[in-house]
Amino acid sequence: MKDLKTALWCDLTTDEERSAWLLLGRGYETGVVAKAIQNDLARVYERLSQSESDAVAAEREACAKVCEEVGEHPSLTPRHCAEAIRARGQA
Repeated sequence: MKDLKTALWCDLTTDEERSAWLLLGRGYETGVVAKAIQNDLARVYERLSQSESDAVAAEREACAKVCEEVGEHPSLTPRHCAEAIRARGQA
């Protein structure tokens, strides 16, 4: 993670970084956000970060299940697994 004590808002690339940066008080120090709402805004970015993590974990599990299903058929290859995952994303 970046050195958030010296980072500016434009340097932050993830919601997790934005939340931590705001909790350090950098939002107010740099004039990006009013002090009164800084912690509330940090919590919003914290929730966004968690939601993204949950979505990624769910997608990873769904892909693993597709591979398990494909793997149960001896005639299918890893390429079939990849194709099944791609097809799932287009459905």
